[in-house]
Amino acid sequence: MIGVATSFATAESSLAGLIDPTAALQQILTSGQRISNVISERLHLVRRHNLSLEEAEVSELVHEAVAEVQLLADARKIALEPDCLPSPHTVVVDRALVVVALVDLIRNSLDAIGQTGSVVIRCSRSEDRSAIFLVITDTGPEIPEDLLARVTEPYFGTKASGTGLGLAVVQQIAEAHGGRLSVKNNESHGAEITIELPSSPRSDN
Repeated sequence: MIGVATSFATAESSLAGLIDPTAALQQILTSGQRISNVISERLHLVRRHNLSLEEAEVSELVHEAVAEVQLLADARKIALEPDCLPSPHTVVVDRALVVVALVDLIRNSLDAIGQTGSVVIRCSRSEDRSAIFLVITDTGPEIPEDLLARVTEPYFGTKASGTGLGLAVVQQIAEAHGGRLSVKNNESHGAEITIELPSSPRSDN
């Protein structure tokens, strides 16, 4: 979940192999606080559908999100693999809100993996070019089949603690942009979560 959900002791242990674990830990906590502030400021706007919309390139959104969690992923020896080359694929979104939603999904994957693994973030477009897909897959454990249908319910979670957005709010963010969230188990291993957003009218046709 968002950085403030990571305990000080766990993060400090994870960062023990870095050159300056104290500075690295502070950077993680600062990033988490910044994201949490964005959440506090923006979630009430989602409920009112009063979003601060702008056109954004999909690959830029992904790379901004990856930058927020790269240090934590490195500490846990988890590879973040953004598969979104610069392209004319654009969406009209509340940029900050979509980035923190992506960050939360990536952090969920990091927490599911624990130590050593990979998280892949792919970008693609529907055949009719009307939608953009942001797909996050990881090498963590699969979501139990009896829980798949419930993971987007409000206040539902599989972890004992955490203050992240939760999939219910990420779904709300997607829907506020005219999109949707889908969750399933990956065919090989781990989970696959997709945010679908309408493609910008100015995207390459």
